Amino acid sequence: MSRRPRRTHAAAFEAKMALAAIRGDKTLATLARQSVLERGR
Repeated sequence: MSRRPRRTHAAAFEAKMALAAIRGDKTLATLARQSVLERGR
């Protein structure tokens, strides 16, 4: 079974997720779920 290539994210996306996690606006699980939905669009 071959491994999937590692995903890369834009710096703006990473910064947005990091700031939301630091602020405590949302839980890590919520951020992860939201990021999956955004990537799928």
